[in-house]
Amino acid sequence: MERIKRMIVLFFFLPFVVFGASGCGDNRINPAGIAGPSTTTTITLDSSQDEDLKLVKKYNSDLRGGKATRWDKPVVTVYDSTGLFADLQSVLNEWNAVLAGRMILAIGNSHDKDIEIKINDSIIKCGQATYFIYDSKIYAADILLKNFNDSFCFGSGSLLNPKKILMHEFGHVIGFGIGNGSSDDHNNDGGLMTISGGNGRITDEVSRMLNRLYSLVLGTIII
Repeated sequence: MERIKRMIVLFFFLPFVVFGASGCGDNRINPAGIAGPSTTTTITLDSSQDEDLKLVKKYNSDLRGGKATRWDKPVVTVYDSTGLFADLQSVLNEWNAVLAGRMILAIGNSHDKDIEIKINDSIIKCGQATYFIYDSKIYAADILLKNFNDSFCFGSGSLLNPKKILMHEFGHVIGFGIGNGSSDDHNNDGGLMTISGGNGRITDEVSRMLNRLYSLVLGTIII
C-alpha cells in the first residue's frame, strides 16, 4: 500500500518532478521524485581556487544539473522500520560528526521520518537508496536493504555487512554521489564511498565534500 501511495504521488506531480539517482557497486539506486517549491537562488561560485568546492562540484552539483543539491532542514529524522539496527545511533553519530552541526541526523519514528530504512528483497543489489528530489532540494529518502539472510550479500564469504551497506547508503542520501547510477557517484580513495564500500571508513575527501556542501545556499550553481 505504501508503494502504491508513493506511485500515486509521483504521477500526480509528474509535470514538476526532477528525477535524481545514484548507484553503488553492490548498491543500485533508483530515481524517484516529488514536487515542491523551486530554488530561486542565482548564486554562482567558481570552484577553480577552492579544493573542497571542486569536490562538491564533482560528487554533487555536476550530477544534478550544476546545482548544489541537499537537505534544507536542520534536523533530518531517520526511522528503521526493520528494527534490526540496534546501533543505528552510532551510524548517525558518524555522519553527524562529518556534518559538524550543519545538519543533524536524528532517530525518528513511523510518524516522523524523512529517511526510512527498509528490507526489500526485490532490489537487484544488496542495498538501494531512493531519493525524492525537486530542483535541488532533497525532501525524503528510502534506504532499502536485502534480507540479512541473503547469502550473496551477507554470507560468510562476503566482504559486506548490513552496517557497512547502511553507512554507504547514508553517504548517498545526504548528498555524496547523488547522480544517475553511474560510477561517477563514487570516489576511489579506498574508503566507504568507493563503489564496493572499501574499508568502510569515511575518508577525508568525503568529509570535506559534505561539510562544504552544507555550507552552501541550496541550489548554488558551481562552475
